[in-house]
Formats: sequence, C-alpha cells, structure tokens
Amino acid sequence: MRRSRSSEFADARRDGVGSVPFRRRRRRIVSLVVLSLLVASGCAAQRPTNTPEAFRQAVTALVGPATFSAKTCGSLFDGDPNSALLAKGTSTVPASSVAGIRTRALAAGWQPQKHGGFTLALLGPDHYQIGVRVTGDSAVVRAELDRCSVRTRSSMLGNAPLPIPEPGQRQSLERAFALATPVVRELLRAAGVAARDDLFPESGSMSDADAVPPENCRTPNEGRLGVTWRAVAKAELPVSTDVAGFFARLTPIPGPDWTVAPETPRDDPQVNVVTREGVRIRVHTTRQTSGEGGASLELRVSAESACVPVTTTPAAP
Repeated sequence: MRRSRSSEFADARRDGVGSVPFRRRRRRIVSLVVLSLLVASGCAAQRPTNTPEAFRQAVTALVGPATFSAKTCGSLFDGDPNSALLAKGTSTVPASSVAGIRTRALAAGWQPQKHGGFTLALLGPDHYQIGVRVTGDSAVVRAELDRCSVRTRSSMLGNAPLPIPEPGQRQSLERAFALATPVVRELLRAAGVAARDDLFPESGSMSDADAVPPENCRTPNEGRLGVTWRAVAKAELPVSTDVAGFFARLTPIPGPDWTVAPETPRDDPQVNVVTREGVRIRVHTTRQTSGEGGASLELRVSAESACVPVTTTPAAP
C-alpha cells in the first residue's frame, strides 16, 4: 500500500541533516572514503630507521665524516615495508676539496651526471647519489639513497639522470657510433627509407646526433656503472613485402667485419642482429593488425653501444 506524501515528508524531516541517523550514515561514508584512499595509496607510516652501512661507508670514503639519517617509505603491500627506505647524508667541506671528491669517486666507479643545481653530481653503486654545491670557500655535500616503493617525489638527481662521459668513455661511444651509423644508413636506404639526421647523421659523428644523448648503464657481468647510447629508426613497409627476401637482401650489407645472426622470435617475422666489438645493430619487422581489420608491417633498425664503464684513463690522442 502506497504511503501518503505527508508521511514521506514526515520521515524526511525526522531523518534530516541534523538527525542522529543521518549523522551516523555520514560518519560511515566518511570512514569508507578515508579507508578507500588509504588502500588505494598503499602508503605505510614513515618512521626513522637505520642508515644502511654500505651507503654510509661509500659516502664517507668520498667526502669524509657526514651526518646521516634514514626513514621508511614503503607500501602496505610490500612483503617487508622496512626494506623500502630513504637515506640521506650531509656534510660541509672546503671548496678546494671538491676536485679530490671527484677523483676518488671516479676511482670507485661513480659516474658524473648533468645537473644544473649542483657543481658536481655523481651516480654511484646501488643507485647512490651525491650532489655537491659550492658557495664561496665551502661546499655542501648531499648524499641520497632512495629505495622507496611508493613514489611520492623525484630522487635528488631526478628520475632519469643524464651522465657526463669521461674522455675515454666519450671516445669509445664516438667510435661505436661512427661504426654503426653508415651501416644503419645503408640498411635503411636498401629498405627505401631515409635516415633521420638527428639519429644517424651523414657525418657519422655522435656530436651531430641531437636525438642520441649518452645514457647511464651497467656492464653485464660486473654491474659496473658506465655510459652507452641507443637510437631507433622506424619505418612502415608495404604489407606485401616478402620478408624473407627482404632480409636476404640486407644480410650482406654490413660487410665482413660484422657478424650477422638471423633470429626468428615468436612475434616477429624475422630479426637480424648485427654485431661488432662495442656495438650492436638489430633489424626486425613486426606485422600489426588494426581494429578495423587493416594490416601494417613496421621496420625497426636499432643500434646501441656496449656499456663503457667509468674510468680515470684519459682518451688516447
């Protein structure tokens, strides 16, 4: 039986905004919203923790005595929230000692980095970071180890720091680039594609390749810090391309000084890996189908140098 409109109005007045039932419902709703936000963020409470001894030793070996602190910054979903931490170290040293810090860092395998906010920026083992800012006769040294599993901030040197190659590293990168560029350009030409000058310039000089900056890397075996470069050229081929014949035409292009190793991964019609000491070129095609039923054949020619570890050895003349 339908209730009268006057009864509905009476119920509304009884359970209105100021009523006890309404306030209880509001508290439940607020509690659920807060709980949902906590679950979504997954943030565990931050608390002071011990500074890892390896980090402490690595920093003091370069800068001398420093003041350290650390706090947890993990997630509720981590197996061990205490393993996620942010450790910091600070020290004030004479400005004249910065050159010595840099020399010791290179000897210990730290890679210099580009950073406008620091006079000297260094990336070390296990993602340790050091930034030195000189003001007058003194320099403030900041060190950081960021193992936070919840990303709420950028690390001290940024999330994608750019290395500054040492002279010996630069020479190795340039040599690899000069070897790879004419081969890549010829492979693209055989495919009917023009090479981009900001990726693979006709000069073959890395200094002319504006879109190919050096990158941080680690050597495969020792895990030492170093620098590399990577570049990828893409083009669309006719869907009717005979892929096997296409690769047969490309195979002899690199020449006898290169090793060509054909591969056939599951998702690619064919892949050729072309290698020479210090450089690797990968040529592959991928056939794709769009939602409208169309098809395309993408060609990718990628090249990269081997990871060149940091060294104090100067470049050869």
